[in-house]
Amino acid sequence: MSLVVVGSVALDTLETPHGRATEVLGGAASYFAIAASFFGPVQMVAVVGEDFPRRELDWFTQRGVDLAGVDVRPGRSLRWSGRYHEDMNVRDTLAFEANVFEQFAPELPAAYRDASYVFLANIAPTLQARVLDQVRAPRLVGADTMNLWIDTARADLTALLRRVPLLMVNDEEARMLSGERNMVRAARRILAMGPESLMIKRGEYGVLYFSGESVFAVPATRSRGERWAILPARATSRRPASGAPSSTAVWSRPSPSRRSASSVCARSPARRSIDATGSSSA
Repeated sequence: MSLVVVGSVALDTLETPHGRATEVLGGAASYFAIAASFFGPVQMVAVVGEDFPRRELDWFTQRGVDLAGVDVRPGRSLRWSGRYHEDMNVRDTLAFEANVFEQFAPELPAAYRDASYVFLANIAPTLQARVLDQVRAPRLVGADTMNLWIDTARADLTALLRRVPLLMVNDEEARMLSGERNMVRAARRILAMGPESLMIKRGEYGVLYFSGESVFAVPATRSRGERWAILPARATSRRPASGAPSSTAVWSRPSPSRRSASSVCARSPARRSIDATGSSSA
């Protein structure tokens, strides 16, 4: 199995009511790559500045992430600073410095272009489309997006959605993209735009997965320190000899030669059909 992720790798400064962390590892590609590394090898395409800490690059390597597609350029790395509220689903952006990321134009190494699985982490839709133009015959493509692109690049995003079988957004972005408040109606509108399947991230409440007329929920689980999380904290993130950590939800891997987006999540703890009001039946 080959999985390529393309997106941002950054240094974040975070404030919460309980503390502050300065210039810690951030970026959509970073966290997808680390999460995916629990299940298999990952190839990452990103750009960082010459100031990016070597220890962070080494940590990716220790997790089995191939960095041949990471371009280290002269200049400063992407930086984001934000403040989270008591409700951790609410955040304010305090500062954003694109730096070397401003000129990011992803080019996949030749060895990456035959990837079976591709994840387009949160970058401009035009750049995500550029990546799709470079891969030959992926079995599954997933994409993430955010409110910025929904607001400022909707036409490009709409065109991309017709090429992406699996979309991941949070509940705020789902409402913004669909114009619907109800999550079921929002999901149906988004699926009508092109994706076969949709995952709506809901923070401490877990994830909702929609495909066709079915939906299932994956709850968040508590990790050490009583924080809600899908994966263990970094301090415990060592790949076991077999399988994923016990605190990680594991989905079955279907056997058909060509997997649709819906088959990736074919095994669920609670799969139900849905109606327009949000009511469900087993």
